[in-house]
Amino acid sequence: MILYSAINTTVIRPMCKHLMEFVWVFKYNSEAFVRRSVIFAISVCLFTLPSFLWFSELQDELIEAKEWLQYVVEKDDDSQCKEAAIEAIVLVKEVVRKEIGVAAEEKKT
Repeated sequence: MILYSAINTTVIRPMCKHLMEFVWVFKYNSEAFVRRSVIFAISVCLFTLPSFLWFSELQDELIEAKEWLQYVVEKDDDSQCKEAAIEAIVLVKEVVRKEIGVAAEEKKT
């Protein structure tokens, strides 16, 4: 909720970056609810952080998150984790689509 409230502020980038760093250590936790929490945190960051910031400053984190989410979809035993990971991958694709659309518009002008 706090992260969502920071949309369109200058603190959103460091908040997302630090949240991603914090939850990343729990991504292979044995408890499914912990992994679901990691997916939720990633999803909130994907939703709140503008796409240009993902590509300009957090590109490595975006790639790493997408790879891990794909791993969850393929290998995780928990169906809720898989469902949440699929939804988060859709958000990743939306971030990429937005940025590609912006780049295409800039190229036209």
